[in-house]
Amino acid sequence: MAYNPLILNLNLMEVAVTTCVFSVTVPEDWGDKDVRWTLIDEITGQEFSSPGRLVHSTYRHDEPLQPSRKNSPPKVRLQAEGPIAEGRFGFGRGMMAETLETRVGVPIELNARIRRDNPFREDDERPVRVRFFKYQGPGDVVFTPDWSSWREENIGWVEAASWLESEFAYGEEKTEAVFSEPGEYILMVQAYNMVGRRTYETQDFEFWCCWTNAFIRVNVN
Repeated sequence: MAYNPLILNLNLMEVAVTTCVFSVTVPEDWGDKDVRWTLIDEITGQEFSSPGRLVHSTYRHDEPLQPSRKNSPPKVRLQAEGPIAEGRFGFGRGMMAETLETRVGVPIELNARIRRDNPFREDDERPVRVRFFKYQGPGDVVFTPDWSSWREENIGWVEAASWLESEFAYGEEKTEAVFSEPGEYILMVQAYNMVGRRTYETQDFEFWCCWTNAFIRVNVN
């Protein structure tokens, strides 16, 4: 079978901070053909390849809940009455929060409203970690506070007590973003459950569950 390769130049550190956000859209008539993901070692030239097939459930990892581990992802709202993102697809394929407008050098406030409704555990009081970072855009984005790292001191925290007050309550984590150049940007908010380990690396992600990706489009003049 012939493949038309999609060539990407990926920095491994950038991949590490954007866990599970790369996707490929295929035509409706794609059928049972493979989507092949290939990585090439720039030094040795060695290729590493993995196929995916839409009609085989073995390859699917888009479940919002994980009953086997009694776990569920956080819910994220980026506007007070806006849509709710839950799971890796966030608001759904191709959906984002309402577009924001700002100017170069002018801070814009970003507010992530967080809660978790775990249907498997009424006593789930784990906090949720929150990270803000640039996903796409022509210039640099400076966040204050800077919740973009995996390190403990650079991760926002939302305690469970803030949303356990009522079924309508949300905890909040805020930051301000300043843009260096005009253009269209996409910012990413990532919320994930604290798993209890005292490490602040990518292994804190719980296999294929449970975290939430949410995206904000910002037009900068």
